[in-house]
Amino acid sequence: MANIKVQSSKLKVQSRKIKIKYFTLCSLLSALCLFLIACGTPYGVYHRVRPGENLFRICKTYGVTLQEVAEINNITDASQIKAGQKIFIPGANDQLTVILPEASPEKEKEEKVEVTSIPRKEIEKPEKFEKPDKIRLQKGLFDWPVRGNITSSFGVRAGKNHDGIDIPAKSGTPIKAAAAGKVIFSSDEIRSYGNLIIIKHEGRFSTVYAHNRKNLVKEGELVEKGQVIAEVGDTGRASTAHLHFEVRDGKKPRNPVFFLP
Repeated sequence: MANIKVQSSKLKVQSRKIKIKYFTLCSLLSALCLFLIACGTPYGVYHRVRPGENLFRICKTYGVTLQEVAEINNITDASQIKAGQKIFIPGANDQLTVILPEASPEKEKEEKVEVTSIPRKEIEKPEKFEKPDKIRLQKGLFDWPVRGNITSSFGVRAGKNHDGIDIPAKSGTPIKAAAAGKVIFSSDEIRSYGNLIIIKHEGRFSTVYAHNRKNLVKEGELVEKGQVIAEVGDTGRASTAHLHFEVRDGKKPRNPVFFLP
C-alpha cells in the first residue's frame, strides 16, 4: 500500500513537470511567433511622387521617419526619387498632398537629403539615430551569410510584408553566421520557416536564417562571425533552395541591405 502511494506521488510530480515543460514550450513558441511576424498584410498607403517633392518632405508630411521609409522601399540614395514613383508609407491612412516651398537655391540646399555611412564604433550610440534628415547605412555591421543575388527584397512583396531578403543558392551550400553571437533558437517548430536559426548579437540586434536543409548549431551555442551554422535548403514554405535572411533590431525587422558590405 505504501509503495502504491509513493508511486502515485511520483506520477503526480512527473505529470506536473510534463505540464510545466509543455506550457513553457508553448510560451516560447508563442513569443517566437510574435518575434517572427512575417508576411503579414502591410498597413499603409502608396504615395506617388510629384515634381519638386523629395523624400524628406514626403516623410515630414506623413509624420514618418525617413529611415523607415527608406528601408521599406529599398532606397539607399535619396537621389533615386523621381516624379511618378510610388513610395510605400507605413502606417498612413490616406494619401496626402506635400506642400512645396517656394523654389530658391538656399531652400533646396537646406532640404537636400543626405546619405551617411556611420563608423562602426559609433553605431551603438543612440544619439546618432535621433536626427530625422539622413538615411543611415551601417555597411559592414553584418557579413553576407550566403553570397548570391537577392531574388526577393525587404519590404512590401505582392501585397504582404517581407521581413528579410531571399538569396538563392544550391542546396547544401554552407550558411555562415553574419556576426558573432549566441544561438537562441535552432529548430523546425515554426512550420513556414522550416529549419530556422536565430542568433542574438551584442547589443540589440539579432539575425534570422530560415529554410535551412540542416541546422549545424544548437540553442545556447556561441558562434563566431563567419562560422558555418547551417546548409541552404528548401524546408518550410519554400519552393526552391534559398536562404531567407533577416536582421532584427529588438523585435523590429530592418532591411539587411543597409547592414551588409
